[in-house]
Amino acid sequence: MNSWAGWSPILDLGWEFLGVYLPYLLGLAVLAAVCCPRYFGLSGRMVPLTALAAGLVARVVVKELFIWLAVDRLRPFAVLEIEPLWEYASSGSMPSGHTIFFFALGTVISMDNRKLGVGFLILSVMVGVSRVVAGLHWPGDIVMGAVLGAVVGWVIFKLLRLFIIGRRLNFLQNNK
Repeated sequence: MNSWAGWSPILDLGWEFLGVYLPYLLGLAVLAAVCCPRYFGLSGRMVPLTALAAGLVARVVVKELFIWLAVDRLRPFAVLEIEPLWEYASSGSMPSGHTIFFFALGTVISMDNRKLGVGFLILSVMVGVSRVVAGLHWPGDIVMGAVLGAVVGWVIFKLLRLFIIGRRLNFLQNNK
């Protein structure tokens, strides 16, 4: 897949849009969902806020700890001596930071609104694939980012739900 870049300038623009600009649009959509959750079909503001928290935990804590403790793999453009589709730092590639972040977001969203979450996850896969095509990641980086992001999103969602339900039960018991 790393060799798909450079076949056509039009395709390269498409890969660049998916890998560079689509993540910004996805992030803006989640921020907009904080302001207008009902417009996006979400049950409340806590869903996008939980998604952002899960994404940040996945990206900042899990990815950085994973690289620091386990793997510091070179990017494909450094190993294969190919020109990446766009400029990028030659830091460790495993797991993909974009994929882990967006899969954590998508997992939380899908636990509240299945259709919206699946759509978000499909777009997240497209971001990941574009980064493989661009020569920035190995396919395994994307798979590992997707798995870790989904696990972190699920855990954060469940923990927050338990916390909120526990607080509501305590509130009800204390106000009898």
